[in-house]
Amino acid sequence: MLNNNSLLYGLLEGQQIGSYHLQTLLGEGGFGGVFRVNRK
Repeated sequence: MLNNNSLLYGLLEGQQIGSYHLQTLLGEGGFGGVFRVNRK
């Protein structure tokens, strides 16, 4: 099922937040999502 959080997480893939580069979404739940990241 696609919901608003799924759309938001899809937009975050590939973005950089601070020293973290969000690579891929590994999973999501009611309160957040988990990404594979690289730290620069």
